[in-house]
Amino acid sequence: MTGSGGTAGRRLDRWRGGLYDLIMDPTRPGRGALWFDVGMTGVLLVNLVAVVLETVPWVLDRYGPLLRAVDTLTILLITLDFGVRVWLCVEEPRYSRSGRVAGRLRYLVTPMALIDLAAIAPWWLSLVFGFDLRFLIVLRLLRLLKLVRYSPAVGTVLTVLAREWRPLAAAVVVILAALVLVAGGMYRIEGARQPAVFGSIPDAMWWAVVSFTRLGAAPMEPATPAGQLFAGLSGLLGLMATALPGGILASAFVREFRRQDFVVSWRVVARVPFFRDVDADTIAEITTHLETTTVTPNSVIVRRDRPGDRVYFLVEGRARVEAPDGEVVLSEGDFFGEMALLFAENRTATVIADTECRLLYLERDVFTRLLRRNAALRRAVRRVVRERLDANGWTGMPAVLAETEGADDAAAPGKDQNGGSSGGAG
Repeated sequence: MTGSGGTAGRRLDRWRGGLYDLIMDPTRPGRGALWFDVGMTGVLLVNLVAVVLETVPWVLDRYGPLLRAVDTLTILLITLDFGVRVWLCVEEPRYSRSGRVAGRLRYLVTPMALIDLAAIAPWWLSLVFGFDLRFLIVLRLLRLLKLVRYSPAVGTVLTVLAREWRPLAAAVVVILAALVLVAGGMYRIEGARQPAVFGSIPDAMWWAVVSFTRLGAAPMEPATPAGQLFAGLSGLLGLMATALPGGILASAFVREFRRQDFVVSWRVVARVPFFRDVDADTIAEITTHLETTTVTPNSVIVRRDRPGDRVYFLVEGRARVEAPDGEVVLSEGDFFGEMALLFAENRTATVIADTECRLLYLERDVFTRLLRRNAALRRAVRRVVRERLDANGWTGMPAVLAETEGADDAAAPGKDQNGGSSGGAG
């Protein structure tokens, strides 16, 4: 009994671990995880469309039962997703260290878990208390926040807002100060002429908000020449004040996308055998010189017998190498084109994109310049080139690598010399 129970428990743990990799592991690259995210995004969007349509009287009268059925089905799926996440969370060390019960309780008070709970709570409360909680429509619309789990773009927005809250708060203070000053000025100029609109600073504040946001409202127009001149100046001030948050967010988004591209580029470069043993500063320098391109399916990336002018790194997608001795499939993290580039020879194979591919590449001039300047990079590239030359029975060494070979080997640390010798012999 104990043995069978232990076997069943281990089998359950393995199954839970595989499910965790599919649903909750942020580093998972599999296609199944992508389809799960797409499916749950669709469920959320269908649910939100049903919630919104319930507020339209004629749609509710005609399609009320259908909308309620859709709402019930989708909320059950969302609840199941929430329950499964609570069950799987103990696969993460930060929760498993506290024990399975305490770890799950810790997970339940995390921001994302609270968002999940707020998304499903109104529906379940309406069942428990036996009345319609449609007045909690805003809470029901909080399900939009669940899209953070499945949409990297939404996650990026929240990341930017979290990082830039200080300058955004400062911009809000500037806007509020400008609103108070403009409202006070208009109160002094127009208060006696239009007491219903500008009779107090709080009343004039609404005019200031309308003026700043350019909403426009004819009954709130100033009547005196001085008021009209002040309104024109206030409009210019409003344009400058309200542009502050937009400028802050725009620059923050640019920085965030550059940071994400840099991280992706770093990971791709660090996986390439050429660069596996070089230091972080060298990888950072290489990353700053990388260019990016995207090709459509069935596009020729490099063509046989053409000059080798670039080395390519495959970030996303799948491609195939059509060589005289057969085909080779390339996937994320692979690289190609380095040998023809180093030897300044024509390509010996054609590379075709099987799917849409996102590629990073280094131009020949940039790559050779980096090699001439960086001894650690030269040693790393030389080692890989030796391995590939030996594997194919070829001889020779590219000039950019051969011309400083003795000096590099003499200057290299002991472990680099050993690594180079073993790589060349292998």
